[in-house]
Amino acid sequence: MASIVKREKSRYWTACFTNRDGRQLKRSTKTTERNQAMQIAIELERVEHKAGRAT
Repeated sequence: MASIVKREKSRYWTACFTNRDGRQLKRSTKTTERNQAMQIAIELERVEHKAGRAT
C-alpha cells in the first residue's frame, strides 16, 4: 500500500511504496500538494507491481 510522508526539513512530500522485489522504497514526489503526491505514490507502486508481474 503506497503512502506519503513529509520529512521535517523538506517542503516536498515523499512517496513510500513497495518495489517489485518486495523492498520498501522512498522517493521524493517533488510536489508540495498532498493529493498530488498521493497520486504519484500510487502510480509508482502500480508501475512496480506491473513490472514484477512481467518478469
